[in-house]
Amino acid sequence: MKQKNPLFVVSGNGDVEEASDFLDAIIKKYGLKPVLDVFNIVIEFIIENMKGHQAFILINTFLEEFIEGLENILKMIDPLLAFKLFKK
Repeated sequence: MKQKNPLFVVSGNGDVEEASDFLDAIIKKYGLKPVLDVFNIVIEFIIENMKGHQAFILINTFLEEFIEGLENILKMIDPLLAFKLFKK
């Protein structure tokens, strides 16, 4: 079923694409799909090779710091959007 008012994004190379939501629009606008794919592969590798509680704490700490860094960058760029996404 198609959306009544779809969201369209013009990417950096001039292509027009439909986005499912605002986060998808940001990813398509700035061409972040390859970066997210690599990040996903790295996280999957770490999780597959994780042995024990210490490794879990390490990956959890890394992800929390990464998300906090993204949140701080987004707060500098667009505080209203940051509040909408992170609710703080």
